Amino acid sequence: MATRNADVLLLGCGNVGKSHILRYLRKITYGNDNNNNNNKFNNDMDKIPSLQSQSTVGVEIDVLRLNGIYNSTNKKRNIRVREVGSPMIPMWKVYSRDCFCLIYIIDSSNHTQITESTIEFLKILNQLPPNDTNFPILIVNNKIDCVNRLSEIEISNILCFNELKQNDKINLTYMETSFSNVNDGLKFGKLILNWIGNHI
Repeated sequence: MATRNADVLLLGCGNVGKSHILRYLRKITYGNDNNNNNNKFNNDMDKIPSLQSQSTVGVEIDVLRLNGIYNSTNKKRNIRVREVGSPMIPMWKVYSRDCFCLIYIIDSSNHTQITESTIEFLKILNQLPPNDTNFPILIVNNKIDCVNRLSEIEISNILCFNELKQNDKINLTYMETSFSNVNDGLKFGKLILNWIGNHI
């Protein structure tokens, strides 16, 4: 496999939850994933300044330590994740050509932003690594605990899922998540880690 500057590219418009999700992924992979004490998990997250959720203004690179349960090879792996903040949208195309898979986060409860999210996502599809086929893309519809969110059918129509799934250049997966509490954060964080481990 050719070397690229990041294994996973994490993108999304402002306030969709990128940093908050990455905070959970970090914490799960750094040792507490077998800890059933959610209060301790929550307290540990709050005590570690580097895991505090703040909006990303520029670019951040993180390393996730995936153990064998998160990938089909059953081997421990370090996965490099590059999170690019929404103020860097004009530069997304630069980073999207230098990764092995993309996680694109949307917030379907923000009806005014969903159009922008769709436009930027479709732009990114034209900038994926050249010559790649079956490029893994995970669309994460976050904040599904919000009552005014769009349905999966509505999201599918807006982002043209049916058409995109016919494109052999990409391998599209859709996931609905909520990271509003520790239980949900653990559950959905592990699902995302499983997806990462099985696609790179």
